[in-house]
Amino acid sequence: MHKVIAIDGYSASGKGTVADLLAKKLGYLRVDSGKFYRSIAYIGLKENIDFESDDAIIKLANSIDFEYRNNEMFANGENVSDKLKTKEIDTLVIRVCEIYEVRHIVNKKIRGIRKFYDIIIDGRDTTSAVFPDADVKVYLTASFETRVKRRYDEYIKAGKSITIDEVRENIKFRDHSDDTREEGKLIIVPDALVIDSTNLTALEVVDMIINRKECEK
Repeated sequence: MHKVIAIDGYSASGKGTVADLLAKKLGYLRVDSGKFYRSIAYIGLKENIDFESDDAIIKLANSIDFEYRNNEMFANGENVSDKLKTKEIDTLVIRVCEIYEVRHIVNKKIRGIRKFYDIIIDGRDTTSAVFPDADVKVYLTASFETRVKRRYDEYIKAGKSITIDEVRENIKFRDHSDDTREEGKLIIVPDALVIDSTNLTALEVVDMIINRKECEK
């Protein structure tokens, strides 16, 4: 069976950056579980579905053809990788994520990728629900204000128009959702390597994870 390194953590804790670096260093496929949910929100906006309807969101999630090509996300044949970080999708993805049936659909699609690749996956419940049998499990955290600044800088670099207060409120809202939703709640599993990245570089975090991987052999 192919190897899995799973990384969980709150928004802007550094999961994506670390996962990218790990994937390049180890030659694994990097899978961002959040992109599946964001893709559902993106396609839903394009098709003008009713986001108040669980059934409409579930039907849409079932209909989307997800594919990873060269570490980029395609939904129904469209490369959506650079279209998923907007204020509107930031809000709608919370609604998408809270539906049990949608999480079941996405988790099944993600598990299928393991049949073909060694993967690095990051998200909210990758160590607890998606891959509880992952070879290495990591819980990545950082201080709230560090995470706010990281996400704000990310938006500014991408040319997005947003204030740091808007980012702060969005992350606060996402954190509350991660802590309280019934399905896919963010937790620290007992065998996870817990890393506070507040004062660490991404490369330092990568080295810590690789050291754990070597110890797990």
